[in-house]
Amino acid sequence: MGVVNQVGRGNLLQDIRDLALEAANGTVSNSDRTKNQTEINELLAEVVNFTKQQILLQASTAMLAQANIQPQSLLLLFKF
Repeated sequence: MGVVNQVGRGNLLQDIRDLALEAANGTVSNSDRTKNQTEINELLAEVVNFTKQQILLQASTAMLAQANIQPQSLLLLFKF
């Protein structure tokens, strides 16, 4: 649940940047580095899942729009 809250904060890129800087500066131990990498992986997994859900939502919206247009086009054929 913590990962979702972090993504929701809108600070995902800042969190990843901070973790990367700590690792680059050598200010973290191996156990901290492992924990940071795990956090980054969890955050990125949430971003991937969110992006996937957004794509599915947009695709389904487009499909519904097409489904609504087609019957209207068919009715226009019967008007003439």
